[in-house]
Amino acid sequence: MLWRDETVCATCGEECKRRALPAEGEVVYVGDGFSDRCAALAADRVFATRDLADYLAARSVPFEPFDTFDDVAAALP
Repeated sequence: MLWRDETVCATCGEECKRRALPAEGEVVYVGDGFSDRCAALAADRVFATRDLADYLAARSVPFEPFDTFDDVAAALP
């Protein structure tokens, strides 16, 4: 997998998507799998499906389930 930033994350200890998130402003994150875990935990609002939804639910981390990107778009202002 190619990453925008291949630096190891100080939070999870792996190369991940968290460092690509903006430093300021509200972060809305949409994801579905393992590579989305760390970034989702850093977001203000998370839309999750499949493995990411299972991961967040098991940890009682709030998220909004979705089936399609149309669902996400409809939920955003």
